[in-house]
Amino acid sequence: MSDVQLKAVIGEVASGFGYRLKQEQKDSILQFTKGKDVFISLPTGFGKSLCYILLPGVFDIIRGVEKKSMILVISPLIALQWNIKWLLYILLELQQCM
Repeated sequence: MSDVQLKAVIGEVASGFGYRLKQEQKDSILQFTKGKDVFISLPTGFGKSLCYILLPGVFDIIRGVEKKSMILVISPLIALQWNIKWLLYILLELQQCM
């Protein structure tokens, strides 16, 4: 599949979710679909998550599969958020005791 076709597929999947991708996101997904290793370093809130959330849909279209693929994301960020929440809870409880 050519780069032009791959870009069209990526855009189609993104728009199906209601997103319009930034160029850096498109480039990252394109390189990954071509079998390249990809390292994405973008600012918080830039949409790095979309780069891997959209991949199953992209690969489904590339392979011509009707059954939808699934992606499992294991993120240390969630664990960090829970740790911060727990720490704040403890600090608030300690403050109330003083």
